[in-house]
Amino acid sequence: MKIYAIGDLHLSGKPPSKPMEIFGEHWADHAAKVAANWHQLIRSDDTVIICGDTSWAMDLQDALTDLNWIAALPGRKIILRGNHDYWWSSLKKMQTATENNFSFLQNNFLPAARLPSAAVVAGSCLHLTILTRTMPLSTAVKDCAWRLHWKLPDKPATAIS
Repeated sequence: MKIYAIGDLHLSGKPPSKPMEIFGEHWADHAAKVAANWHQLIRSDDTVIICGDTSWAMDLQDALTDLNWIAALPGRKIILRGNHDYWWSSLKKMQTATENNFSFLQNNFLPAARLPSAAVVAGSCLHLTILTRTMPLSTAVKDCAWRLHWKLPDKPATAIS
């Protein structure tokens, strides 16, 4: 079993409503390139952490085209929210809409299947552009870390610094 991470897929339906070619010719057929590489590398027992900016969709219903496309690819998928994932909803709504084909990280953790029992995959959101307007960067990072810290099992007694 292997763990992979990928981010910034920026999918936009089929056919794409926002083709990535607008950002340069090297983006032509980018979804097909992602699929080809995914099938070459990822096996059914692998885990893929999708680090945000998954779909350009504005709501969950529209994002389902992209999410269902990803769900059909091999491996376990764990998704974190990116700053362009406007479709992101509550964890319960997303799990239901995607028929539990994904695990979503939002200030929570998931056991890292087939790894030592103490291993977890954790995720939290840190919106620097918003937070740093009202607090120093170091405070924003600590705030985010504490939010996640209290969700983890067997919290260490030491403080986050």
